[in-house]
Amino acid sequence: MKKLAAILAAVLFGTQGLVPVGAEDAATRKARLSSLIDRCEQAGLSVDYEKSALAILNYFDQDRNTLGAVDPDYLESSLENVYEEAKSNLELYLAGKKTPKTAPRYQTGTLRVQGGDYYGTVSDGENSWEQPVFLTGVGHWYDVRNELALFKSLGINHLQTEIKMSEVLTEPQAIDEWEIVHQLGDPTEVELSEAERQHGKKSLHMYAENNAWATNKLTAVHQTVPVQPNTTYTYAFRVKRNGAHVFWFSLHGRTKDIDLYQPGKDTKWVRYTGTYTTGADETQLDLTFVNESNADVYIDNVLLYETNENLVANPSFETAGNPYCHINYDQVNAYCSFLKEAEKNGITVDLLLAIHEEPSFLLRDHPELKYHGYGFFRYNPLLDGSKEFIREFVRGICGRAKNYESLVSICMSNEPSFISAYEPEQYNPAWQAYLEDIYQTPAAMSQAYGKTYQSFSECSLSENGTYGGYNNKNKMYLDYKHFNDRLFAGWNQWFRSEIQSYIPGMRVHSKMIQYMGGDDRFVVRSQIHNGMNMETLTEATDLNGYDLGATIR
Repeated sequence: MKKLAAILAAVLFGTQGLVPVGAEDAATRKARLSSLIDRCEQAGLSVDYEKSALAILNYFDQDRNTLGAVDPDYLESSLENVYEEAKSNLELYLAGKKTPKTAPRYQTGTLRVQGGDYYGTVSDGENSWEQPVFLTGVGHWYDVRNELALFKSLGINHLQTEIKMSEVLTEPQAIDEWEIVHQLGDPTEVELSEAERQHGKKSLHMYAENNAWATNKLTAVHQTVPVQPNTTYTYAFRVKRNGAHVFWFSLHGRTKDIDLYQPGKDTKWVRYTGTYTTGADETQLDLTFVNESNADVYIDNVLLYETNENLVANPSFETAGNPYCHINYDQVNAYCSFLKEAEKNGITVDLLLAIHEEPSFLLRDHPELKYHGYGFFRYNPLLDGSKEFIREFVRGICGRAKNYESLVSICMSNEPSFISAYEPEQYNPAWQAYLEDIYQTPAAMSQAYGKTYQSFSECSLSENGTYGGYNNKNKMYLDYKHFNDRLFAGWNQWFRSEIQSYIPGMRVHSKMIQYMGGDDRFVVRSQIHNGMNMETLTEATDLNGYDLGATIR
């Protein structure tokens, strides 16, 4: 919250003049501004911008302790400036000496690109029409997800927020779409069974051997499902139990609120069903099966529906879990809830896929994926094994986020950097094939590099000059830069294709950090070989996005 307030202060007040004022005047100026706004609205005058001014005053008067490093005197003088401008305008409107300005607001819907501009539907509250839309906003920390109403009142219509790979991908589990929880070290095993089934080819099998019962010691399999408030749903599932006396089902997770508890045994398949009406604020149900017994339980064909559509994913347990990782759909659904709220507030979202925040088990279980270069990546994202993790991450978030119109673009990575020369064993074959393609013969390459080579295989990425050479007149260095640029651009093209396989037409970009120097003597110039080539990456992106550092001396 401190970061949010500080950034908003910088954005909103960066151009304000300084007029000293005491904090004790805050309540008075807000009351006066509210009264003037009411009078203007009663007179049928537009007060869009002045309402934003009042929202600014309200926000920054709530809790000065959240402002972190913002200078309190500067803040007070800036707020006074906001107040004085709004008050003056409102008084002039009422006196008939100034014409109010109406602020058309973006309305959630499809954005199209024409001539380099976004076009979308806007409204003045009474009429709607299409026009160029300028997206202006803040990001990319988590607090922005909780401030949508504030941003709407300020006229902000665009946010960037990230979701980390480590949040979405957890350690491998037996089944896709469902979560498995072992509480208090319960040893119950969970697997897919083909021997017992009622629908499709598999069922879910929960079993334990020599499991002593204890309070709250249990294994649960659950899935959260988005639902609508004040709506009646029917649920159903089939169960076969071989001596499982303590087995229960709930629509609300591992709570005391049990919808079905059936003591005894079901030695044959039994179908259980019921109905449930959601509350006024209920937007998800947590379908949970719990086994506390030293016995077998088989579950199949889980249903939850309002009319005919089953809302349960992988309802008959046909899809096994990925051996690399498991998608935590609780996190995915939480992000989708944010996208839904953004839709309601007329705010667009750019999703930053933080693939550099890999799950801890990735390199623990797959040390062969380690990247030995510098930058945010600790694993080599170009390797096939790494792509499997990225592919699952994309499947998890994009497979569900595709349903929300608030999501207008995706940032593939934050300040990515990749230098293949740190992995010579991996990339020498591609490097040497590239050299053969451009020089045709070792003799031509020898002439260009001023060194004798009998074959292309003698030129390794580990040679001095392929990277880290600050002189851009070094021919090998320039060749390497172009090779590495093309290599990384190809990976970005693959990444975009994965995203767009779930969300066709989704605009993607990479938040590049590109170093620009006016003199080759400076070290920053050496980093032009990091793969962040603005020209080659246009082949893999639909939008520009930069974290730009410049050194001009």
